[in-house]
Amino acid sequence: MRKITLTFLLSLITGFIMAQTPTFWGMTNLGGTDGGGVIFRTDSVGSNQKVVYSFPVKYIGKFPYSRLCLATNGKLYGMTRNGGKYDKGVIFEYDPLTNIYTKKIDFDGTSKGSEPYGSLIQTTNGKLYGMTTHGGQYNTGVLFEYNLTTNTFSKKTDFDGASKGSYPFGSLIQTTNGKLYGLTSSGGQYDKGVLFEYNLTTNTFSKKVDFDGTNGNCPKGSLIQASNGKLYGMTDIGGQNYYGDLFEYDPVLDTLIKKVEFDKFFIGSRPNGSLMQASNGKLYGTTNQGGLFNMGVLFEYNIATDTLISKVDFDGTNKGGSPNGSLIQFTNGKLYGLTSLGGLLNKGVLFEYDPASNIYTKKIEFDGTNKGSYPYESLMQTSNDIIYGMTSLGGIGGQKEGQGVLFEYSPLTNSFTKKIDFNFGILGNFPAASLLNASNGKLYGMTHAGGQYGKGVIFEYDPTSYTYTKKIEFDGTNKGSYPYGSLIEATNGKLYGMTNKGGQYDYGVIFEFDPLTNAYAKIIDFDGANNGISPFGSIFQASNGKLYGMAQYGGQNGCGVLFELNPVTSSFTKLIDFDGTNKGKHPKGSLMQASNGKLYGMTREGGQYGSGVIFEYNVSTNTFSKKNDFDNTGSFPEGSLLQASNGKLYGMTTEGPVYTGGVLFEFDLSTNMITKKVYFDSTNADGIWPRGSLIETSNGKLYGMTQYNGIYNMQGAYGVIFEYDIASDSLIKKSGFNSLNGAHPYGDLIIVNINTIGFTTTTKDDNIKVSISPNPNNGSFTLSIDNSNAKLNETYFIEIYDVLGNFLHSEEIKGGNLVTTNIQMKSLSKGMYFLSLKTKDNLLTTRFMVQ
Repeated sequence: MRKITLTFLLSLITGFIMAQTPTFWGMTNLGGTDGGGVIFRTDSVGSNQKVVYSFPVKYIGKFPYSRLCLATNGKLYGMTRNGGKYDKGVIFEYDPLTNIYTKKIDFDGTSKGSEPYGSLIQTTNGKLYGMTTHGGQYNTGVLFEYNLTTNTFSKKTDFDGASKGSYPFGSLIQTTNGKLYGLTSSGGQYDKGVLFEYNLTTNTFSKKVDFDGTNGNCPKGSLIQASNGKLYGMTDIGGQNYYGDLFEYDPVLDTLIKKVEFDKFFIGSRPNGSLMQASNGKLYGTTNQGGLFNMGVLFEYNIATDTLISKVDFDGTNKGGSPNGSLIQFTNGKLYGLTSLGGLLNKGVLFEYDPASNIYTKKIEFDGTNKGSYPYESLMQTSNDIIYGMTSLGGIGGQKEGQGVLFEYSPLTNSFTKKIDFNFGILGNFPAASLLNASNGKLYGMTHAGGQYGKGVIFEYDPTSYTYTKKIEFDGTNKGSYPYGSLIEATNGKLYGMTNKGGQYDYGVIFEFDPLTNAYAKIIDFDGANNGISPFGSIFQASNGKLYGMAQYGGQNGCGVLFELNPVTSSFTKLIDFDGTNKGKHPKGSLMQASNGKLYGMTREGGQYGSGVIFEYNVSTNTFSKKNDFDNTGSFPEGSLLQASNGKLYGMTTEGPVYTGGVLFEFDLSTNMITKKVYFDSTNADGIWPRGSLIETSNGKLYGMTQYNGIYNMQGAYGVIFEYDIASDSLIKKSGFNSLNGAHPYGDLIIVNINTIGFTTTTKDDNIKVSISPNPNNGSFTLSIDNSNAKLNETYFIEIYDVLGNFLHSEEIKGGNLVTTNIQMKSLSKGMYFLSLKTKDNLLTTRFMVQ
């Protein structure tokens, strides 16, 4: 025995070892460096989570609701409601001369606020000021300062409810007295909003008015200062008929007077934007509703006579509808504005109104991909007679409708140019499913969005070289779009998958992809009643070689279908029409085959209680059986079932009867009984709302992920990886997502065995060297990297394994030619260990001893 041990150790010193290291791999829908999602890996028990790839986003930020601010440096500054590292919005800079977009600040929740709806303003001190609608200490918004020169952000005030108001939707203004004034949509003494003052000199906040219903309720726009020195604004509701008010505030006398009550039919109702004063001295604005067609009006208010007149009734198709922003006056004396809806495509319009002639002209129709859609805020004019604006959706940068665009419009030439697609990921982004570990050792997956057409991609990822390659771009009609499920590898070596949309009828497709030739073939167009609509899960290959899957909608009853596809003949057969009560409806997961040869699956809804069912399908006899109805054991399952080594099936629901965070359950094939095993608890941080499936490892334990942490609104509530022990009936959180390492996983974990190499160096570059000092050591040592060909900010991936190939530790560092880092692993037992250093092109391994 001594001789064998010595020989084994000698082989480690003079040669190399190759061990199979099981690791978990998965993806998140959001988070990472740019907020576009990540590919991550963990160790064999779900701990030591590490990002291996962040899906890149070119123009970070999504869903802009604000007006752009032209600063004195000639650049435009704006905010997005979501996107960025934490998906809580960003501040960005756009240079109209160079067309360069730069993200400046990530809103993060507590310290910086989140989800800004209003706009930035530049004050006389040169700094920018704005507000967020949520976040801050009380999650009711903040008032902040941004310094252009130093790129520093400073939170000035936390809105808190009663004393300062809450949830501001508009923007600040600086009046002639040098102070800032603004509105909140709720909070204050009556929880109907406040008007406040902020002193830049003393950094003091003063609540000036509590809206109480009689003087207005829920202001969502901003104030303006008219030529008479008074401030004017509007409330969304309030007044005798709750249609909103127009009010005047005197900052000298500190008095507010309600001037006009909107009446729905004649002068409109529910104004969400702000007023502006034209060169004729009159105020102009819009309402979101009311008027002749109940789609809003453009009105004129005369300060001198205290009269309001409706000038234009928005009608939908011809003039647009439901404006939310404000008007601007161009150098030609005409007013320009946006509607959030209406036009031929009902995606909003850009219009012109001449107050002198009372003539309205629709100038631009927003169309979705090319021009954006649903503009919610206002336009702004630069000194070169160009107008800039943003849409809240549209473009090619994001999911389904896109995530907004920044555009340029010239009233002089009536020319429109889309300049920026927000959250555009040319390599793909926002994955909403799982990875596939293919037989060639590569990982394959799909993103729900991104790519040239913004409709998702198929990609390949090499887990040994950390290399990502885009393979196929979904394009809509020809290849489908927006996949939600995962790929599978069939016995013929080809990959099969489905898209949720696209194809001939825009109901999704089934496709085949050959990883050897990169050939893509669309096999089936989902068409509605015949074969279903919008599949959400994945295809599954049964022991008979056939592929089985489900569509979420469509079929004879509109409740979805279960189908069979023959990969040899590409023939499609609809097997079951889901019907609601008897068979369930709207499946969002995938099928699996149990040891008895039968297929099992779940529907998200339907059944006796409307909360979904578990069903069995016998492939041999083509018979369907509902096995159980979800009721007080959980509801609305969206993942798939797993048969564990004890023969029982395990799954999860997204909701539950106690903590509403979902349940993990067990289903006994012999008794057809569902047993609740774990409630996902919405009162703590252990995870809620699982939307994927479970996996079982060789230790007999189950692993899965939740989309959120238990406390939904807490800072960093981005989901968890958990372990469930069947023997002890206990659940342990193993890792938490914090947005930087990913956020909101939709899919499943997979097990990948990575070959870990001991001692032998494999590199394409002889100029890279590593050393460990001291060696031997006590687990604490300095790693030095000498890489003469390194880039300025090279990324180095470090991993440590024991002699059996078990993964112990990982970290990522950035640097240049000479890099040193201290590694602290004093808990290591005495023995030999292996350190692996990986770059984009190189893999080096060396050993060290712990004594």
